[in-house]
Amino acid sequence: MRQVIIFSILLFSIFTTKGQTKKIDNSTIWASLYPNNSNFDSKSRLIRNVNRDGANLELKTALAKTFYYKVGAIEKVAVILFSYDATFTNPEHPLFAEMDIATFVLTGGSWTKQRFVQNWEEATGGMYDPKAQFKKYNNINCLVMTFTTDMGMQNAPDISIGYYNIETLKKVK
Repeated sequence: MRQVIIFSILLFSIFTTKGQTKKIDNSTIWASLYPNNSNFDSKSRLIRNVNRDGANLELKTALAKTFYYKVGAIEKVAVILFSYDATFTNPEHPLFAEMDIATFVLTGGSWTKQRFVQNWEEATGGMYDPKAQFKKYNNINCLVMTFTTDMGMQNAPDISIGYYNIETLKKVK
């Protein structure tokens, strides 16, 4: 009987952990990052009031991307959030106001906030949503950001690409 129980536990652990990272749920993200705000619109965007350079803004913040990765044996997830000026009404091109980045660590089966950078300066103020990807570059876990800042001459977009170390947010390329 004891051998059957040990074998069952072993099989359970193999099938529940084999290559699968526990996914972070949205409620954990929102409660960790904005614990005193639960004001969401019909599109599940958090409505929040902020002061930027002396101006009071109403922003709508949405979960944009999540990237799961490991540092050694430590499981992590980077969460990218985009915020939009709530007063801007063009539905085809919402005015991108700012980007926030949070990192969570899986500890004891639960996700815990490790770091939260609000209004990340490197990615704030573009006209359109930046494109975020996760790639390895020179053996560094990188957040690859593609920004379109304006349409420039002849309607040609002004595009820039930056590689940022996901742990430090320092530009590496």
